[in-house]
Amino acid sequence: MKKFSFRLQRVLDFRVKVEEAAQEGFLEARAARIAGESEIQRIKDSRKEVLFFPADTLAARKHLQERLEVIDEQERIQAIANETLAQEEEAARQQWLDRKQELETLVKLREKEVADWEAESNRHEQRTLDEWAVLKRAA
Repeated sequence: MKKFSFRLQRVLDFRVKVEEAAQEGFLEARAARIAGESEIQRIKDSRKEVLFFPADTLAARKHLQERLEVIDEQERIQAIANETLAQEEEAARQQWLDRKQELETLVKLREKEVADWEAESNRHEQRTLDEWAVLKRAA
């Protein structure tokens, strides 16, 4: 009997690559979001450092207020960026899950075809053995 050949093997190979690329995109988006969260923490830490230094004079208090306003603006901007990064991560995750489902569909189809081929191969082998047994008894 002929060797098993999956007629959609090239499509399956392509879908494997597409799924891997989508997974990589998701992981990159996740890494970017985590980096954004780390940046927020860095900004909060810098605020704590600024507040740690005493501001005894009016000029020092004014400088402290200006520095805190800059830090607040940085945190606001980073929060907006983090929101965008979270949305991009979710979109990448959904795309990866869609590609994964498409791949799983083809994998299941291939598995079914392999099972059908093996069953047919077993039937063919059994017929051959039966014929051989009949011929041997006749001889």
